[in-house]
Amino acid sequence: MFDLQEYEYFEDLNLGLTKYAPHNKKILDVACGLGTLGEYYRKQGNEVIGIDNEAEVKEIATKRLNKFYLQDITQLKKISKLFKEQRFDIIVFADI
Repeated sequence: MFDLQEYEYFEDLNLGLTKYAPHNKKILDVACGLGTLGEYYRKQGNEVIGIDNEAEVKEIATKRLNKFYLQDITQLKKISKLFKEQRFDIIVFADI
Protein backbone atom coordinates (compact mmCIF):
# COMPACT_ATOMS: atom_id res chain seq x y z
CA MET A 1 0.00 0.00 0.00
CA PHE A 2 2.18 2.82 1.29
CA ASP A 3 5.12 3.24 3.63
CA LEU A 4 4.20 4.91 6.93
CA GLN A 5 7.83 5.93 7.34
CA GLU A 6 7.57 8.12 4.24
CA TYR A 7 3.98 9.32 4.62
CA GLU A 8 4.07 11.99 7.32
CA TYR A 9 0.46 13.11 6.77
CA PHE A 10 -0.79 10.42 9.14
CA GLU A 11 0.95 12.22 12.00
CA ASP A 12 -0.47 15.66 11.15
CA LEU A 13 -2.95 17.00 13.67
CA ASN A 14 -5.95 18.64 11.98
CA LEU A 15 -5.73 22.02 13.71
CA GLY A 16 -9.13 23.10 12.44
CA LEU A 17 -10.73 20.28 14.40
CA THR A 18 -8.77 20.96 17.57
CA LYS A 19 -10.53 24.31 17.91
CA TYR A 20 -13.61 22.32 18.84
CA ALA A 21 -12.38 20.18 21.71
CA PRO A 22 -15.31 18.32 23.27
CA HIS A 23 -15.15 16.93 26.78
CA ASN A 24 -16.70 13.78 28.23
CA LYS A 25 -18.14 12.62 24.90
CA LYS A 26 -18.13 9.31 23.06
CA ILE A 27 -16.50 9.93 19.68
CA LEU A 28 -16.23 7.77 16.58
CA ASP A 29 -13.28 8.80 14.40
CA VAL A 30 -13.88 7.40 10.91
CA ALA A 31 -10.72 6.81 8.84
CA CYS A 32 -8.71 7.63 11.95
CA GLY A 33 -5.32 6.78 10.48
CA LEU A 34 -2.75 6.53 13.25
CA GLY A 35 -5.19 8.07 15.73
CA THR A 36 -3.46 11.43 16.08
CA LEU A 37 -6.67 13.47 16.31
CA GLY A 38 -8.38 10.82 18.40
CA GLU A 39 -5.48 10.81 20.84
CA TYR A 40 -5.85 14.59 21.17
CA TYR A 41 -9.58 14.19 21.90
CA ARG A 42 -8.89 11.36 24.33
CA LYS A 43 -6.57 13.62 26.30
CA GLN A 44 -9.52 16.03 26.62
CA GLY A 45 -11.42 13.37 28.60
CA ASN A 46 -13.32 11.73 25.76
CA GLU A 47 -13.80 8.09 24.86
CA VAL A 48 -12.53 7.69 21.29
CA ILE A 49 -13.22 4.74 19.02
CA GLY A 50 -11.35 4.72 15.72
CA ILE A 51 -12.02 2.82 12.53
CA ASP A 52 -9.76 2.53 9.49
CA ASN A 53 -9.21 0.04 6.69
CA GLU A 54 -5.40 0.31 6.56
CA ALA A 55 -3.74 -2.55 8.44
CA GLU A 56 -0.52 -0.54 8.71
CA VAL A 57 -2.09 1.86 11.25
CA LYS A 58 -3.56 -0.75 13.61
CA GLU A 59 -0.67 -1.13 16.06
CA ILE A 60 -0.24 2.59 16.71
CA ALA A 61 -3.93 3.55 16.62
CA THR A 62 -4.75 0.78 19.11
CA LYS A 63 -2.35 2.35 21.61
CA ARG A 64 -3.64 5.90 21.10
CA LEU A 65 -7.39 5.30 21.17
CA ASN A 66 -9.77 3.63 23.60
CA LYS A 67 -10.66 1.14 20.90
CA PHE A 68 -9.69 0.59 17.27
CA TYR A 69 -11.42 -1.41 14.55
CA LEU A 70 -9.73 -2.50 11.34
CA GLN A 71 -12.69 -2.33 9.00
CA ASP A 72 -13.83 -0.79 5.73
CA ILE A 73 -16.54 1.77 6.50
CA THR A 74 -18.23 1.07 3.13
CA GLN A 75 -19.09 -2.48 4.25
CA LEU A 76 -22.41 -1.46 5.81
CA LYS A 77 -23.52 -4.91 6.98
CA LYS A 78 -20.22 -5.47 8.78
CA ILE A 79 -20.30 -1.98 10.30
CA SER A 80 -23.88 -2.46 11.52
CA LYS A 81 -22.92 -5.75 13.14
CA LEU A 82 -19.73 -4.28 14.60
CA PHE A 83 -21.40 -1.33 16.31
CA LYS A 84 -24.81 -2.94 16.95
CA GLU A 85 -26.65 -0.59 19.32
CA GLN A 86 -23.70 1.70 20.12
CA ARG A 87 -24.39 5.42 20.06
CA PHE A 88 -21.90 8.23 19.65
CA ASP A 89 -22.11 11.86 20.68
CA ILE A 90 -19.81 12.89 17.85
CA ILE A 91 -18.77 11.23 14.59
CA VAL A 92 -15.67 12.69 12.94
CA PHE A 93 -15.06 12.35 9.19
CA ALA A 94 -11.91 14.46 9.21
CA ASP A 95 -9.85 13.28 6.29
CA ILE A 96 -11.87 10.98 4.09
